[in-house]
Amino acid sequence: MRNMHALAITHKGMEDITVLELEEILGTSGTSKEGAVLFSVKKEEDLVLFAYRAQSIVRVLLLLQELKVEKLDDFNALSIKKLPANAKTFAVRCIREGEHTFTTLDVEKKVGELIHNAIGMPADLKQADLNFLVYLAGQDAFMGIDMVNYDLSKREYRIFNPAHAIKSTIAYAMLRMAGIQKKETILDPFCSAGIIPIEAALFFANKSPHFYRKASFKTIPGICTEDVLVPLDKKTGETETTIHTVHPSFHAIAGAKKNAKIAGVEKNLQFSRTELDWLDTKFKEGEIKHAVTIMPSGKQEAPDAKKTYKDFFYQMEYIVDKKGVVVIAATQPELIEEWKCSFVIKEKRTIMQGMMPLQIYVLGR
Repeated sequence: MRNMHALAITHKGMEDITVLELEEILGTSGTSKEGAVLFSVKKEEDLVLFAYRAQSIVRVLLLLQELKVEKLDDFNALSIKKLPANAKTFAVRCIREGEHTFTTLDVEKKVGELIHNAIGMPADLKQADLNFLVYLAGQDAFMGIDMVNYDLSKREYRIFNPAHAIKSTIAYAMLRMAGIQKKETILDPFCSAGIIPIEAALFFANKSPHFYRKASFKTIPGICTEDVLVPLDKKTGETETTIHTVHPSFHAIAGAKKNAKIAGVEKNLQFSRTELDWLDTKFKEGEIKHAVTIMPSGKQEAPDAKKTYKDFFYQMEYIVDKKGVVVIAATQPELIEEWKCSFVIKEKRTIMQGMMPLQIYVLGR
């Protein structure tokens, strides 16, 4: 059977996390591109399964063509081949990274005209049978069929969703950067909406982040979603990992509980309203294997940023295992250098959250 080419779109800076998920979920390797990963599968159902199960991705495409694009007319090189016979309508969307002489709408209109002229199929932007997606990263263009026509970085459990909350996909990437393992103890001391603990619980329970919307998990014509996904859901279960969901605010803890309940992982988390400088009374020395969190920022969250960082690392020094890891998203790296105690920065990377760069630090001893 001939392999089919595919593209998983993620966030720039965490392509290696998507490669890791490909190996774990599909048992296949991937090649990193800017904000995306190329890979091959033997059947379309594998793409649906990966879209459903992976926690690091934004879109999954059945890849039709790659080309170099400097100007809009370069899209004329697209070769529109035979498509599924039972598809009656199509739509074109574009995700564009980098600077170009044309807009996203220009691409959608241009490629839409090319498809219509090649196969005569009418466009339907609301209820299309086939949803084409063009992913542009600099001059590299990838055109394919969006397998589920849905932003896979979105989570239905995010009802309590503060404006500063991190994307769930990036929260998951931070957990994998920590090297989390089963039966270890994980702490998020600034849990906010509970995004990091919830993604950890989903991962350890082998539960899809789209578990409660699989009935509307639309795919390309001819694929029965239920046949692909239901057997996978039967393998979900309770996690043996202790995940502490902590915040100084009662309001934040209440919101995190609501989100966790909607996600179906509330019983897998331990919630506690605890002030930062009291963590060493709640946890024993070295009890926490990994601490993964977003450092508070802004005058409302951290009116005295220096004190917050100082207290944070003082607490981590005591409660985190000597071989444990601390992963933080932080906007003030100079305070990490000033107050990190015996921790050393093992890794620093930038992950793009939309147009905003997010600085992630991995610290160990």
